[in-house]
Amino acid sequence: MNILRQLILRTIKPTLSSYQSVPLKPIHPFRIQQQKQQQQRAFSISPSTHWKSIGTPKKNRKTRCKLKTHQGASKRFFVTGRGQFKRVQAGTQHLMTGLSQTRKRKLKPMVIVKRSQTSLLRKLLPYAGKRAGFRKLDQSETVWWRSGKLQKSGVALKQAIQRSHALKRSQLLSTPSSSPATTTVSE
Repeated sequence: MNILRQLILRTIKPTLSSYQSVPLKPIHPFRIQQQKQQQQRAFSISPSTHWKSIGTPKKNRKTRCKLKTHQGASKRFFVTGRGQFKRVQAGTQHLMTGLSQTRKRKLKPMVIVKRSQTSLLRKLLPYAGKRAGFRKLDQSETVWWRSGKLQKSGVALKQAIQRSHALKRSQLLSTPSSSPATTTVSE
């Protein structure tokens, strides 16, 4: 019976009464619009070489935002050559107005931050110690410099100075003298 009804409905134009018996698929007009938008997007997307730049700032993987330096932490903490964080202990500022800078420094001793707090400080100071650049002269000692001048004194610095003096000496010894050698003949 169903087959006959389907054959009749195919040959005859459907009327309002026949719509109730035939199950129709719902019509989605917005599908066409979505396909058009996808086609437009496919043409407007530029290749990855145009929007990826080489010098992108470091971004946190979780938040995907630029890492910012916490200004309060940057004034209170600094990184040593070994990668440890040091903090200046707070002192009473209004009592030290007349003191010299060296006296203030002695009154505020440096304190090495605990290891449990270093992970937090790494987040607050993401670029700490990286701007200066660490250079290893020896396995035992790490020397870092800022604006081309060595900032840390130690065994590695002494060895670097000795090497430079040795190079200067070897260059002086290897250059021949400009005046010809005079020999006296005795009769």
